[in-house]
Amino acid sequence: MNFIYPEDLHFLMTIDVILFLVCSALLYGYGGLSFSHPATSFLFYHFYCNSFRLFSIIIGAETMYELEARLGYGREPVSYQEIARAMIWMDIGLVLFTASSLVAKSTFHNRTSPNSNGSQYQYRAIDRNFVRWAMITMFLIGMPFFLAARGQMELDLGVLTESGYGTLFAMWPVSTLLIAIYFWGFRWYLLLPVGLFLSVFALQGYHRFMLVLPLILLTNIYVFRSSRRWPSTPFLILGLVLFAIFPYLKEVGRAYQRGETEAVVDLLKVGSRQAVSMDPSTSPDFLDQFGCALTLADRHGKVYWGSNYLALLTYPVPRILWPEKPSIVQQVEDISTPQRPIKGEGRIVTWMGDAYLNFREPGMVIFPILLGFFLTRWALIAQHFPQGALWTFLYVMTMPSLIQLWRDGIISMLFFTLIHYMPILVVLVFHLIPGFVPKQLLDEELNQQSYL
Repeated sequence: MNFIYPEDLHFLMTIDVILFLVCSALLYGYGGLSFSHPATSFLFYHFYCNSFRLFSIIIGAETMYELEARLGYGREPVSYQEIARAMIWMDIGLVLFTASSLVAKSTFHNRTSPNSNGSQYQYRAIDRNFVRWAMITMFLIGMPFFLAARGQMELDLGVLTESGYGTLFAMWPVSTLLIAIYFWGFRWYLLLPVGLFLSVFALQGYHRFMLVLPLILLTNIYVFRSSRRWPSTPFLILGLVLFAIFPYLKEVGRAYQRGETEAVVDLLKVGSRQAVSMDPSTSPDFLDQFGCALTLADRHGKVYWGSNYLALLTYPVPRILWPEKPSIVQQVEDISTPQRPIKGEGRIVTWMGDAYLNFREPGMVIFPILLGFFLTRWALIAQHFPQGALWTFLYVMTMPSLIQLWRDGIISMLFFTLIHYMPILVVLVFHLIPGFVPKQLLDEELNQQSYL
């Protein structure tokens, strides 16, 4: 039974708007906000998935499971109390993340200047010759899997093709090309195949991240290589187009696969109109899913204390060899109920829900503080070290996955960066081997950008 009604949410909406504007202004004026800054994806997620969703509910959008409950499907709709609770915690996370990010910026020591002992800092440089041959090798290994995944060739390698490894290897061609663009720039012979791969991803009708993350990464590489604070106009236009069609990307791909050209055109038109008008029906219900997860976690009662993160250690073992191996979303399966079957429907708990499942309220305080501080500190280090530095490379390649962090939780950022883009992991592992590459002194003229 609801004791809070949509009109009662107006106060929360007002508070959220004030906090969002104040935090954005502080981060822009004092925190060095830029496209590559972790707070940019954080603010975008908060506005689009929390603020816009709350506004949509206030003006009449149905909450999660409300339609199914009305149609008699036995679902338990998310109540306005749950929405209010979720929004309050998201705003707390907004304030804490902003504050810790500003602290990280104000306390950052410019590493291009000598340290307290008078000596200069060293950094681990990447061996480009190793990268060149490693990426060529992984591209050639991945291409047969890419073609096999799309029915263009037969490939039977036992466990490799029957397990998830085939899907991971199929991602290698595009990820190796993106790494090559990072080091050697936007050459036509690199951009052309990337464009072809992304066209296939856009029209496959599933896994939208396979298109979105590479596009964000390309933009980030461009911004970093050109020492810009924000992308140029063509990239902004591309971003607006992607934003307009994103909610319909799966339907567009499926219509294309069925050969329904007119349906593709109609979906693109509808998406464009709704994006321009900010139609409430397009608001993602991630806020509802977070509120739902909080309630389900309370009912289930178990606190995971980070144990679900250990599933990353067993992920490399194919499930065909270990059918009962732990799932990386085991906690979602545990809290699901017949009235709220969030696991079977592919629902999420969001980054704050991840914190709550593992550490309850203290986690929802600690997570935004730690993420705001250390992600900002990493961004600052990346900006002050040269492009060839290992940790700069890792930050630029990881930044696009932050949107997955806010959506799914910490494990998702590691999963999408180091597993789906395994060539990045290969570069990291080899360059952490002692003596593989000599460390270099950081000279002052190597300082790349000063806007952070």
